[in-house]
Amino acid sequence: MGYGFIHEGTRDPAIRQIAWEYVTNDAIPCLSTPEHPSPIDLAAYRDVVLERFGNPAIRDSNQRVAMDGYSKIPGFMAPTVRERLAKNASIASVAMLPALFLAFLQRWHEGQIPYTYHDQAMDPGAAHAICDSSDPVDAFCKDKVLWGPMAGDARLVRGIRAASERVARFVQEHKR
Repeated sequence: MGYGFIHEGTRDPAIRQIAWEYVTNDAIPCLSTPEHPSPIDLAAYRDVVLERFGNPAIRDSNQRVAMDGYSKIPGFMAPTVRERLAKNASIASVAMLPALFLAFLQRWHEGQIPYTYHDQAMDPGAAHAICDSSDPVDAFCKDKVLWGPMAGDARLVRGIRAASERVARFVQEHKR
């Protein structure tokens, strides 16, 4: 979207909505269940964090936050996807995160990122192969480093494909 700082994206209502949906629809249900309720008000915490991310005085750069994005999928996103799939629940909101990373990766692959991307976990050759694939979504979802035992799961592929289509529409509709 051309933003350089986290607060710029957080203040964009459409981007903020994506973050809100992820936390509300997928993260909170994984963090608090009837059997194991959270000791904190997760919805209130979500709102505090979104407000903090929107603070322009912090000036946290997208470049810094994007670093090591490859390692964030198995560490932060895959567990939520795995839990949602185990419950036969929708992954529509959480799938936006890896779909956004795939869109970022494709821009990186094409040399369209305005800074040097640092990622200690990413094998550049494997990342380029995903982007060069005739079906990058399928190749991305089959990456065992990213998805472990879920790699290639048809539900994962469908979820990431639908989210990738949503990302493409979003970018087209919100070009600045």
